Amino acid sequence: MVWGREQLGVSLVAAKCGSWSPHPGASVPTSQGSQTDRAPRYPPPVIRATEPQPPPRADALASRFGTPLYVFDGEYLATEARAFQAAWGDDTRVAYSMKANPLLGITARLHHAGCWLEAASGFEYRSARRVGVPGHEIVFNGPMKTQEDLRWAMA
Repeated sequence: MVWGREQLGVSLVAAKCGSWSPHPGASVPTSQGSQTDRAPRYPPPVIRATEPQPPPRADALASRFGTPLYVFDGEYLATEARAFQAAWGDDTRVAYSMKANPLLGITARLHHAGCWLEAASGFEYRSARRVGVPGHEIVFNGPMKTQEDLRWAMA
């Protein structure tokens, strides 16, 4: 299935994947409970641009900063975050997982759009605080916290 901007809220890439398959060559159970000789092989996912041409400034940005280069539309991110929050209503808090992308510009933009941040490590927690997120708007979860991480969060 190919997902476009309407389904994902993004306009740069989409993926097309076949049905689930175990590692090629692995034995898999059949409906009768016996093992097949080999798992079926499916083609790898296909990643392609959803837009026919890159944005007009892409060449200039690539020349200036080099490649590979990932460019995010901050206003678009903020608009999508606000729409997502609105769809869930005022009694729900949306927390963006910094593990998905911890870039400070993205996390700051999403926080200013109303998202809380979810941090799974001391690094992520301190990064969230660095962009101005108050501690009560950070979901600090997951195992393996050091004593220093916990002191930071409790301060």
